[in-house]
Amino acid sequence: MRESRKINNPLTLIGVFAGLAELAGTGVLPLLDGRTQAIFIWYVMGFPVLLVLLFFVTLLWKAQVLYGPSDYRQEENFVAIMGGAYASGTDETSADNRATMMVLRDYWKPDGRIDSNNERNLREWMARNGIPPGSVTFFLTNESYAQARLKAVSDLSLVP
Repeated sequence: MRESRKINNPLTLIGVFAGLAELAGTGVLPLLDGRTQAIFIWYVMGFPVLLVLLFFVTLLWKAQVLYGPSDYRQEENFVAIMGGAYASGTDETSADNRATMMVLRDYWKPDGRIDSNNERNLREWMARNGIPPGSVTFFLTNESYAQARLKAVSDLSLVP
């Protein structure tokens, strides 16, 4: 059985929007009257061009936002590109942080795949504790969240 794929990064979303615009043009255009048809033709031609222009502007000035954590082999690279300090585990306190990170990561991905219930619980905990919504990977690996990770392990009753 084939596993369904979800939209997991902005590049896929851009492609979906461009494809929908073209499908709309093909399916809806013959059903419209003359004046509306002329306006819709401009939309069908202009929307993909606008998407491409915005894509290249984004690529030029902020390319890192076009990729998600799953696009990187190592999550540390994603965190570094997004401007965070990765908790590397190189000294005594970092070793404790690393252990906490691993407990939370094992909770989030118990068998190497994201557990949707645990992810929801973790995101709800993050929201309740004033951590901005965003990547769970960023929360788990950014040095500035070391204390919050300790609190998360305690609040979620996870064993370090």
